Amino acid sequence: MKRKGGEAASSMTGAQAVAAVAAMCPQPPGQREFGINSIPLHTMDWYNRCRPKHIHPKGAIQEHNVKAKYLAIWKDIQDLGLSDVFKNTGDINLNLVGEFYAGLAPPDTEELVPICRRLIYFSAKAICDSLGASNVPVEPLEQFIRRPTYRELRHTLCRVGSTATWVRDKETNHDKRFPKKKMNAEAQVWLKLINARLLPCNHDTLVSRVRTCVLYFFMIGQRVNVGHLIRHQMASMRTSKKIDRMPFPNFLTRFLQHEWVGEEPEFDHTIDQLIRQTYITNLQLKGEAWSLIGAERNARDDSFMAHLYGMMDLQL
Repeated sequence: MKRKGGEAASSMTGAQAVAAVAAMCPQPPGQREFGINSIPLHTMDWYNRCRPKHIHPKGAIQEHNVKAKYLAIWKDIQDLGLSDVFKNTGDINLNLVGEFYAGLAPPDTEELVPICRRLIYFSAKAICDSLGASNVPVEPLEQFIRRPTYRELRHTLCRVGSTATWVRDKETNHDKRFPKKKMNAEAQVWLKLINARLLPCNHDTLVSRVRTCVLYFFMIGQRVNVGHLIRHQMASMRTSKKIDRMPFPNFLTRFLQHEWVGEEPEFDHTIDQLIRQTYITNLQLKGEAWSLIGAERNARDDSFMAHLYGMMDLQL
């Protein structure tokens, strides 16, 4: 199957479905052409029940502030291919976003999303390309999430010699969340960036295992497939029983506009992009903010690489 410009050129089942919808009579003047008229029948119930309570426009990260206060973090953001966080996020087209989520089918191996009588190719690679990020393998991060280097993680996120402990799951007894209050200043700046643009979160007193591991990767300069993270978040929302939010509305609107998905300005509801930028360097630290010295960083990184390639045992 050939794809061009992010859109699927042919797919037997998908193409037939789209052709059938496209063959419908044109809407009379003054009526919507897309919207509910283009929603696949098998997702119509979800679309009608979707009443998100949380649609928050995302602002650009204030770059000058980060560069002035945390130059090393600013350089890492550039090196890791995350500079898109400093760019304006654009407007939100609520109708496009809702129609996209209605067509999103997480188990779809072809990664095609029907919207406005078209099929859009929406994969981790497509997301990375749109953000200017690297489409790196997802296995290193997934392996680390399953089996992290606990000591090096504590030393990086908190300080050398830290005894910060994870909060365990009551049912499985597995390490589930990490306390934010134990983190150093550098870690909290990175965490704010992750929460603001990559893994939306409003409450982070206890940081999830996945979020903690992503944070650790960024702090040691390891690339992460942000496209995979974003798509996984979207799929989790789409399959959730609680339909009260639609994450990444700014990004989705920009992505769909780039693919020339049809908009209907006279009917679509939009939210203007935020003029106010997001500051991630305003921290409320309790006690002394710790950081690693050069020798400790080198020792930690050597240990991590050995762990990543299976040359050391789990450290507790």
